[in-house]
Amino acid sequence: MSTSDIVARPVPTHHNLDKDWMIKFMEHRVADPRILRLIRKWLKAGVMEEGRWSEPETGTPQGSVISPLLANVYLHYGFDLWVNVWRQKWAQGEVVVIRYADGTPVQTST
Repeated sequence: MSTSDIVARPVPTHHNLDKDWMIKFMEHRVADPRILRLIRKWLKAGVMEEGRWSEPETGTPQGSVISPLLANVYLHYGFDLWVNVWRQKWAQGEVVVIRYADGTPVQTST
């Protein structure tokens, strides 16, 4: 496969995902209100730095066991679905998309 174009597209990750959208995405997939309540609690968890408590407005708690799962659900709606539409409408030739938690190289060949 010859490479004609390599694009790096910044995608939302666990550091900067929008909590309101995260809840909407989870409500779309999860019916159990107890699980949704638990996810809301995880998203509200703050951090203690130098004796000061802060509750970030975006992102999931860094180091939390749920962060990778929530980031992947968010990326499914915020990136994966977009890639499928982009691939069908505009991409030509072969398209290789490799999604990581914090960056996505997109390789296309024509």
